[in-house]
Amino acid sequence: MESPDTKTNFFKLSEKAKGIEDLYAEAGVRLPAKCTLAMLIANVKSLIAMVSIDASAGYTAMEGFRAVQLYRVADAILALRDVIGGDAYLRKITADLDFFKSERSPAKDIFWELELWWIIRRKLPTARLLDPPDIMLELDGGTMGIACKAVYSEKKVQSALSTGVKQVTGNCDAGVVAFNIDSLIPPGCVVREENKAGLDRKLQGVVDEFVKRHERHIHRYMEEQRLAAVAVFISAVGDVYGWRVPFNTLRSGLVYAAGYRTPKVLHLLRQLGEIMVVDSGGQQPRDAE
Repeated sequence: MESPDTKTNFFKLSEKAKGIEDLYAEAGVRLPAKCTLAMLIANVKSLIAMVSIDASAGYTAMEGFRAVQLYRVADAILALRDVIGGDAYLRKITADLDFFKSERSPAKDIFWELELWWIIRRKLPTARLLDPPDIMLELDGGTMGIACKAVYSEKKVQSALSTGVKQVTGNCDAGVVAFNIDSLIPPGCVVREENKAGLDRKLQGVVDEFVKRHERHIHRYMEEQRLAAVAVFISAVGDVYGWRVPFNTLRSGLVYAAGYRTPKVLHLLRQLGEIMVVDSGGQQPRDAE
């Protein structure tokens, strides 16, 4: 990600923060001063005031964490500007949007829909927020529906999978359940490694192990041809020794499919695979020179 390591980058982040405030005002949606999103914005305003006085001023770890969180959410929220009914999503995310907590939050549930939609939309601008399922894709040869599920307890994965399958039944040509497993990283944890490759391996390992643990239930729906694939994503704050900017958002994920699929579904899945390539490298700064 483009990280707030200089006065200029703080100003860029401030522009995004101002854009979010304007979006709420234009939509006629109140942004409560004590909600997480408002506090992330207030943090940036404080940093701007500080570097305006002293360009060399540093910032605390907590201020850095909050800036990283705002970077993560800003673009997906701003993308709601041209969405009919976007005000409903704006209202729903004005609760606990703190990614350093592992507790379930309706705001984080909704944001996962927005985040995945935004990731897809960068390569497929026609991707739509639609309930149900959650996201609808118009692909070459058919439609694909995606149900988004944030995981807070692995004991409830089977139930979430079942609910997701119902969400993509009868409204699309191929259905996918997309899990966010951020909560599998201990709350408040920063993932540290000696290099970027090490960070990628660690996060991808968490994703792979999650799929292995729940493979039996996933296969059942695929064998019944009620589900075309499962997507699993994880995001975490990472740090590489030697990076100029200590805290950055990293993302890893995969699209998992198995068993027999019709030629039509295979064609749709190939397109999804191209759309959902996780560009984690674009989310971090260059290594220190």
